[in-house]
Formats: sequence, C-alpha cells, structure tokens
Amino acid sequence: MIKSKSELEKTVRAMLPSRDLRRYLRERKIALGEKDMLKLIDDYAYDFSQKLELFDIAAEVFAEKPNKRHAAALAAHYRRIYAEFMNVDGGEVYAIEIECEPNDKDGPYITRTFDDALALIRAYLKKYKRIFAESKRTLYHIVKHSTRAPSRPSDIDGAVGCLGECTLGKGLKILDVSVYKFGNEFNSRCARISDCDNCKRACLAQYEPDYPPFLEKYDLVEVADYYRGRAPEYGVLFCDVRESPNDSYVIMLDDDRIKTRDADGCDEYGYYKILYAHEHPAYARLSKPDIATLPRELVRDYEYAVGILKAVERDCEENS
Repeated sequence: MIKSKSELEKTVRAMLPSRDLRRYLRERKIALGEKDMLKLIDDYAYDFSQKLELFDIAAEVFAEKPNKRHAAALAAHYRRIYAEFMNVDGGEVYAIEIECEPNDKDGPYITRTFDDALALIRAYLKKYKRIFAESKRTLYHIVKHSTRAPSRPSDIDGAVGCLGECTLGKGLKILDVSVYKFGNEFNSRCARISDCDNCKRACLAQYEPDYPPFLEKYDLVEVADYYRGRAPEYGVLFCDVRESPNDSYVIMLDDDRIKTRDADGCDEYGYYKILYAHEHPAYARLSKPDIATLPRELVRDYEYAVGILKAVERDCEENS
C-alpha cells in the first residue's frame, strides 16, 4: 500500500512507457511535480481501477492543497463517468467489438446491459477457443448508444447516437471508460468549445508536463501504444525537446508517401508532402530503439525520411 508521496512518485515513474525517459529521470534524480503525476496517472495507469486508486492516494499524500483537491476531483469525476456509462435508464444499448489482434475486429454485437456484454464476450471466447487465444494484444470495445429519436435538431450533437466507450483488455479488465459531453472534473457543462486559455479552473486536459531533453532531433523513435502489449509504431522526432518540451512533432514512418518514396517536394498547395505524416504523441510514449535490432526496410524508411526533412529545413532557411 502506497503511504507517501515518494512511494507514489516511484509508482508513477514505473508506469511511464518511455524507458529512456525513466532512465533520464532516474540518472539525473529529477523529481516529478504533483501536477505532472496527476497527468501521468491519467494517461498511463495500467487500468481504470489503478487510475482511481492512485488519484485517491494522491489526494491523501500530496503536499499542495490545490493539487490534493484536483486529485480528489479527478477521482470523483471518473467515478461519475463509470456510473453514467453503466446507466441504461433511457433504453440505451451496448455495441461490442472484439479486437483479437490490432485492426482485426469482429462485431458489432448488441446487448441491453453491460453485464450482458461481458457474458457475450465470454461466450465468444468459448466458441472460438480453438482458433483464438486471448492475449495481451486483445481488446474489447464496448460502445454505449442511445436508442431514442431526437426531440429537437440539437439532440444530434451528443444527446443521441454514440454516448461513450469502454475498453477492456485480457481477463475483461477495464482499461478505460469515457462518456462524451460529460464535461471535465471541474465543470460538468464544459464542452471545450470556448477558449481554454480564459478558463478560471484549468482541467487536466489542458495540461501537459514539460519534459527534459532525453531525446535528440532526428532520432528514430519508438512510439508506444496506449494499451500495454500492443506493438509500437516508429517515427522521426522532428523537433528539439528544449524548444518544445510539452509538444512533440513526429513524422510517422508508416505513412504511404514514405513507403512509396513519394514524400519529397511539395503538393499543389505548396505544403511539404512529408509533413502530412506528422503526429504529436506525448513524449512519455517515445523511446529510442536499438537500430541494429530493427528490420532493414524500416531503417531505410527512416534514412529516407531524415534526408527529406533535412532538405526541408535547408529550404526553409534559404527562404527565410
């Protein structure tokens, strides 16, 4: 049982997907801030139950009162989300998709209750046990849908149709639960339409830690999946962590333009084609793999992408 802030920090560090970030923090004895810990718990807790448990602990062991209150608000918020997802008083139904392997889905199947959805998954596993063995890569997506007709046009936006989603992993352990149009931990009416910069009570969705420079620009990076056991993706870090410590810019190597060697130059609008392959995965998901262990084709994709990115920078410098 975690009884102190230092023990909680140790637990949070261990959850970080990036092995390079873990090592960098450990070797330089860099402490995580309380707000950072809340964000990392929210993003990288191993499952939904652990997230609630760690928020409860943070509310007890944190030293700063605003962060203690924020942790308690987050725990209460997610418990309300869970209760709302399970509530079917309005005649809602659940649609279940079974993802045996990444991008290999079966379904959807429809049930009236969440318990029925779990029973359906168990029956599926029994029926196909000879050809499908549940693994760490298996995910179950349960989506809650309204069955009522809209009473006014504005109901189309959030009051009917898809209302939320629950993702489960091996052993039917709940990994994550979300309910759409449910606000945030401080404001149940927040729809994130107005300017967040003017908000007087900043929610966790607005916050991202400032990460130390544990990676270098042009590194080949491994991007960890949100769910444990899923295969990573790969990309090129196209930014300096020192200049953008809370927002990464990664050129993903699975982009078709890179695979077909058609990523150089600009499109008809003057936009560099390779930049279409960019994403912004959190730094905590990025590690630097041993390039000698990777498939040669992936290494060639990386070398091709780096060559184009350096040409883009030269072009920008000449035109500036």
